[in-house]
Amino acid sequence: DAVAPAWPQGARLEAILAFGRVELSWAAAADEAGVYGYEIFRAEGDAPVSHRTSVHGHKGEWTDLSVAGGTRYRYVVRAYDFAGNRSTPTNEACVDIPASFTAAPPGPLVHPLVPDDECTPAV
Repeated sequence: DAVAPAWPQGARLEAILAFGRVELSWAAAADEAGVYGYEIFRAEGDAPVSHRTSVHGHKGEWTDLSVAGGTRYRYVVRAYDFAGNRSTPTNEACVDIPASFTAAPPGPLVHPLVPDDECTPAV
């Protein structure tokens, strides 16, 4: 297998802040020999993204439980197959954690996805 996994046309990484954590979701990538898993990359503020964890299998979701108030988090995901081929990264999704955030809120506090072309440093 020499072909990297590919994202479906129009697929986007989505990120929301809910119940005191950041929830990521994405469409499954496709590969001729099968997708083995997904690499999750995260950055705080303007720092470069770095590998946070990997999720094995076809599950297109991951939850970041370690976020802090007053911080902007940026995420990208990359699929990989059994041969080790890596896909192109997804769009970059951003979530701004309110400065007043200290613990999981009593109900869902949802912030919509910020599209990659609008993923700019927080003001």
